[in-house]
Amino acid sequence: MSDMKYHITYHVDAHAEGLAANDVPKDRGACTAVVIGSLLYPPDGSYSAAFFTRDGRTDSELDDAELWKAWMMLSRRLADSDTLSEPKKALCRDVFETIASAMRSAKNQS
Repeated sequence: MSDMKYHITYHVDAHAEGLAANDVPKDRGACTAVVIGSLLYPPDGSYSAAFFTRDGRTDSELDDAELWKAWMMLSRRLADSDTLSEPKKALCRDVFETIASAMRSAKNQS
């Protein structure tokens, strides 16, 4: 039996018709779509990450194009990190700039 202890639990509710802001429970957040990175740090020192996505508009997994946008925004946030090393921040800036440039180019071609 595993000695793993979990420190966080989570639960996501989908609302097909959507909720008005006033109907969101006071102890909850609300959004249109969600990406959850479930990170595990087992006692043996290993590391595990699993990602769960849900698009509330379609009640299906978030499509890769939307996940890609979220990844781009995460790279932008990490580029300004106060705790990452300069080489890691530079890589994040490069990722963000590469994606932003590709998006501008695609927009100009359409």
